[in-house]
Amino acid sequence: MRRVIFVVGPPGAGKTAFCDELIRLFNSSEFPPARFSDGDTLRQMREEKERGTDCNAILLNDADRKDLYRRLAERVINEDDALALVEMSPNDPAMAFQFYSQDILKRSLLIQMASTLQQCLHRNKLRAEQNPDTFNAFIPEEYVARFFPRYARKLRTVDAGRRVIVRNNRAGIGTLAAKAAKLFEEITRA
Repeated sequence: MRRVIFVVGPPGAGKTAFCDELIRLFNSSEFPPARFSDGDTLRQMREEKERGTDCNAILLNDADRKDLYRRLAERVINEDDALALVEMSPNDPAMAFQFYSQDILKRSLLIQMASTLQQCLHRNKLRAEQNPDTFNAFIPEEYVARFFPRYARKLRTVDAGRRVIVRNNRAGIGTLAAKAAKLFEEITRA
């Protein structure tokens, strides 16, 4: 793995829409990335546990959350592609990033999706209503609310190579696509 782009933020901040646009742009270039998410890893963990275990039980348990981010890091580190795009919502960034080497972090790009608690809760509610059978229907408000006290300060403790903050309080998909395109240009020129 040569380079990792981390897209982090609370559930509902716009990470998936932003990553979808980055993937579209990268796939049309010579740099197609491998894509990973803590949501995929969480679904895998849920399937491995007893039937009936929901995502809330995993998300709200400290040991399970640590295992979730350890597993995600192992998948990313073992990937052979030159570029990895990692979408995740750690409410404890230091815990989630501890599984990556300093070398990987120094060469990484950390994109923080910034939004308000109200916007995130609203987007999660809409997703759950529109797609009740999807993972998003399982994200508890308690977990989303844990992000906001001092989250930006906690994220600054991660020693990443470069940081970008994407503000997404009321941005539509067109605005996110434009921000992704600008960032894509910067990345591919570097």
